[in-house]
Amino acid sequence: MASMQVVLLLIGPTGSGKTRFVRRLPGLKEQVTEPDNGDVYGPRTSKCQVYTCETGGTTFKVIDTPGLRDDASANLPVLREIAATLERNWLNKSNPWVTGALYFHRITDRRITGAGKLGLDIFKAMVGEGFYSRIACVTTMWDTIKPEKREPFMKLSNELSNELVNFGGGDGLVFDLKGHKGEIETVLNYFVARSRNRRWLEFEREIGQLGSGGYRRTVAGKEVVRKAKIGLCVIL
Repeated sequence: MASMQVVLLLIGPTGSGKTRFVRRLPGLKEQVTEPDNGDVYGPRTSKCQVYTCETGGTTFKVIDTPGLRDDASANLPVLREIAATLERNWLNKSNPWVTGALYFHRITDRRITGAGKLGLDIFKAMVGEGFYSRIACVTTMWDTIKPEKREPFMKLSNELSNELVNFGGGDGLVFDLKGHKGEIETVLNYFVARSRNRRWLEFEREIGQLGSGGYRRTVAGKEVVRKAKIGLCVIL
């Protein structure tokens, strides 16, 4: 009997810990191909990589994506790469492929500003409100903070939760990765129950209609172009 398949899309700013999350996946089938530059949270991913892991009778496909930047225009190539990856791997375009999406944020940033705020706006545009029950946030870099000094940082975790609630009106689930045993499995298992009765990730649905070359005409593409124009006006 074939195992259940869950497909997760990882989105977040450069250096937010997406690739480190992949390295910690239980039962990972492939070697993480991005070079290790000595900084576990440093930027590594330049191309989308699809990884496979198996745990608890479920097969997970995890899409690691290039990091989003605080320069809005620099995010258009990221959208193009994600669009091409979806088109290349998505075999049955009459049904959704992506099960859930995770947004990554460094807890040490303390506030949602710069690349974090821009990235969250792009993430919202990519998933769409109809996909809200299939998303969650992940906060990273807790291991760089001494346990007795972590309390003030919970404010950011709560702020991220409120951002999700305001966006979709749901629970606003945030996973705080503190290096505990089994916490990666907890994230994965959250999406197992959501692998049935799949809903369309907005960006996936649009790429199915427009093709990967139409990424600029998606809701997320238009959001990036709009913010790039605003940034250019500020510079001028």
